[in-house]
Amino acid sequence: MVTEKMAVMGDQRKVYVEHYQNGKRDTLLLIHGGPGESCITFGRLAEELGAYVDVVLVDQRGVLRSERERDPSKITVRQVVSDFEEIRDQLGLKRWAVLGHSFGGRVALSYAAWHPQSVKAMVLENPAIDIGKALQGVLGRYHRLYGEMAGKYADAGEQAAKLKEALTSGDIQKKMAYMAQVPPRYRCICFGNYVLDQESQALFQYPGFSAEEVDKCGEAMACMVRDRELGRDGYEILKEVNCPVLLFRDVADPMLSEEEAELLRGKGTEVQFQGGGHYLHLKEAKEMSVRIGKFLQGSEGKERQDRKAFTRKGRSSRPGKFLQGSEGKEQQDRRILNEG
Repeated sequence: MVTEKMAVMGDQRKVYVEHYQNGKRDTLLLIHGGPGESCITFGRLAEELGAYVDVVLVDQRGVLRSERERDPSKITVRQVVSDFEEIRDQLGLKRWAVLGHSFGGRVALSYAAWHPQSVKAMVLENPAIDIGKALQGVLGRYHRLYGEMAGKYADAGEQAAKLKEALTSGDIQKKMAYMAQVPPRYRCICFGNYVLDQESQALFQYPGFSAEEVDKCGEAMACMVRDRELGRDGYEILKEVNCPVLLFRDVADPMLSEEEAELLRGKGTEVQFQGGGHYLHLKEAKEMSVRIGKFLQGSEGKERQDRKAFTRKGRSSRPGKFLQGSEGKEQQDRRILNEG
């Protein structure tokens, strides 16, 4: 059963929530990226996850179906995390797991670090952990792309010139402002969206939504990128996270470098894809759901073991020890899922 509602936050602002109630033990919150992108691309994954877990989708504060936020200072990572905590409480959940995609990965990371009592496990999908490094990786991909496309598209040189200032700037706002104006055809190539079916690609046009609703997405992004929290080293936050971690990553995705992925492997299990693009939850929803189901089952078992260890020894298990989710007792799963 799927229910939709406008959840009223403590400051009376309304946030859009979808709740997929499947009668399962665990609940998984799906955190969209952007910032300001909306949770509409998560529908397919939410349905596939129904066999394993209850699911909650949220249009973050000020985004699309949520109420417009008139106070720009309220669109921050801390406020979004605070909203998630209110929603969890309203749903009567003691704890839940979270999945963060792209920019949502940074939000999920912060949530797990700031509220460890609420987050039992974390799933990351092509995440932006350190925002500055992630943006530099994406802009670097665009730089190479414009060189490759110079003979094919007349505006490639013009785009390369616009990119130069953003690429050399240390200002996150400038980098995000550049990314917001990149022509769709280049964005499609950069993030691998061309591998998606037409129905999935159409979601990026926000079908069925008014211009006023879509405008809220851009407004939310413009506010969020001014949040000083985004300038903080993401890997310092990662050190504060002790819950089990499952990483989904496409090997060609520009958001996460190999060096950064190696740091995340120290926290949990990695599953690599090839040819899935940035939006793995649209291309690989079924495989991701199976993996997440096994991961959360293992997480429940680890929690029971930790409680027993606490009872026997008077202390919990060592911080940083992570769940060996869907692949038994191996710490790293580097299986590459080849298409075809």
